[in-house]
Amino acid sequence: DGRYVAYTTGTSPVASLHRKSVDGSSADEVLASEAGANLSVPTFSPDGGQVVYVRSTGPTGNAIVVMPLKGDRTAKVIVSAPSAQATLNFPRVSPDGRWLAYSSNETGRVQVYVTAFPTGAGKWLVSEQAGDIPAWRRDGREIYFASASDLMAAEVTAVGGQFSVGPPRVVAQLGNAIASGRVYDAMPDGSRFVAPIVSSDSAAPIQLLINWPGALKLGS
Repeated sequence: DGRYVAYTTGTSPVASLHRKSVDGSSADEVLASEAGANLSVPTFSPDGGQVVYVRSTGPTGNAIVVMPLKGDRTAKVIVSAPSAQATLNFPRVSPDGRWLAYSSNETGRVQVYVTAFPTGAGKWLVSEQAGDIPAWRRDGREIYFASASDLMAAEVTAVGGQFSVGPPRVVAQLGNAIASGRVYDAMPDGSRFVAPIVSSDSAAPIQLLINWPGALKLGS
């Protein structure tokens, strides 16, 4: 609901998940603290009533979990990594709170998938060649994702418990902003995107010195 920001601190052996009001009216609140785990990429459900994040418990334990922020704050697994080698990342809840987009490398290539939220029922592939860092358009009818240095979009349709995905298309080329693993985000209407782009011209030039023995003699 835009009132809080969620973030994580620390890594194994002890990691914690926090929230803090964006206007500074409330103190930092610890939502979860776990020993022997890494907690990362937290995000709220649209109504602010739940927080979703990735819990990693070693090289073979990776899952996307959801925690209610009212009543019993027991975290429950939505998606478990299908193999010991698979890594899940960047969970994002749809604007209507019914679907969860996330990335996984379970096939050997990072791809974007969607499952029902918060049950984890069903699974639909969104990207084709590769995909990472999904984001929803505010109306929930399009998913954006990174693919190499391109920003892609795929139209999506949900009817009942079924989900369908249209062919992805390129909407922008963000160069090494995505290629270097930097996280972008979409404006609510999808008209603009925010990404920390680093200019490809920022590298120092390489200078080639010819006849350097002669230059030394001239300087002596």
